[in-house]
Amino acid sequence: MNQPQKTREIQLILLFAAGLTACGMASSWIGSLSMPGLTFWVGLPFSLLCGLVCARPWHRVAPSVAVMALAWWVAFSTAVKFDQLSYPNLGMYLAGLVGGGLVGIGIAIGSPGLGWFRSTGLAAAVGMASSWPFTLRWPDAAGMGPAFVVWQVSVGLCVYALTALPRWRGEVSPGSSFL
Repeated sequence: MNQPQKTREIQLILLFAAGLTACGMASSWIGSLSMPGLTFWVGLPFSLLCGLVCARPWHRVAPSVAVMALAWWVAFSTAVKFDQLSYPNLGMYLAGLVGGGLVGIGIAIGSPGLGWFRSTGLAAAVGMASSWPFTLRWPDAAGMGPAFVVWQVSVGLCVYALTALPRWRGEVSPGSSFL
């Protein structure tokens, strides 16, 4: 990869990270509405961005987005269940693990050349590690915005790196990405 390509790739990564930050804030806002049935929609901005940027071929974007959006509902259910059992911190870490794993499965569906175990395992590990802001005792819902941003930027950049790695190695043409 020559210098102009490296510069362009860095610009794309920064643009994607900015988009993930906006998605994290949007997810926090959707989650703060406290309306029944919104749990599935909380992850939709993140899922759409990751699916559109990382999934190829195009006919795989919709199933990829659906699985990644489902990750939020499953992760939320996991966190609530452990909170009811009086293990809220453990529940948040497990929710991050489950959510990251499902995002990894979603991107593996969207990118057929990706290894299922690698994408699921790495996204799950990053998801669990980056769920620590959810364990902090924030006043009211004020901390959910930064917590969503940390998780979504971490897992989103992990997914981007997984799908961009073959391009960085020169194994596929540079035109295979949305950005």
